Amino acid sequence: MKLNCFKKTLPAALAIALTVSMASGLKAQAAPAYDSRWTQTVNWESAVGPSFLYDTNAAGVYEQLKLGLRTKVMSEGDIFHLFRMDETKMPLEAIRLLYENELISGYLYKTLAGLPYEAKDLGAVFDAEYYKNANPAILTAVQQGTLPGDEASLFANFLAVGMPLGLRACEEFDPAYFRAANPALDEAFGTNNMQYYIYYILYGQFQRLKAHE
Repeated sequence: MKLNCFKKTLPAALAIALTVSMASGLKAQAAPAYDSRWTQTVNWESAVGPSFLYDTNAAGVYEQLKLGLRTKVMSEGDIFHLFRMDETKMPLEAIRLLYENELISGYLYKTLAGLPYEAKDLGAVFDAEYYKNANPAILTAVQQGTLPGDEASLFANFLAVGMPLGLRACEEFDPAYFRAANPALDEAFGTNNMQYYIYYILYGQFQRLKAHE
């Protein structure tokens, strides 16, 4: 798996240096049960990208992206990449519509919009109660009163401490397991633990990569 890296600075309130790695050439394959010449693999960027090269309206872009997501031709990471490309024209309003209709995560929308995150935006990798109870140091800090036990405080701690340290924060995603199970990601990210969470949110779920025992 070939990986290309991008960097983006997040809102100051939750300032984290984020690198998003993209599996280039993500493909959807046609595999009919009978002999056919229509078996050529299609690169998502080649198929969808040209439609965003010209002046576009938010409603039209929304419909195209919605179709791509629902047919599993595109991932959230693909949308991130297309939005950031200088050549494409993708209105932020279209991304907002995807978010409001629960087709993408709050993480993707708020990253592109430059908005601060809430715990639910990283729900694929974070659950406040799990984070508190699964990590003894966090639980002790809450019990001793040095760390408030409300969701917002635990989420802020997760962003500032838990992600850089690679702490597990939900049942569905174990960063240590995810890293060990995906050597290509380990090679690309190494000890930069935050990358594994972000890759899973944007790409791993779409690719159905196993993320826990």
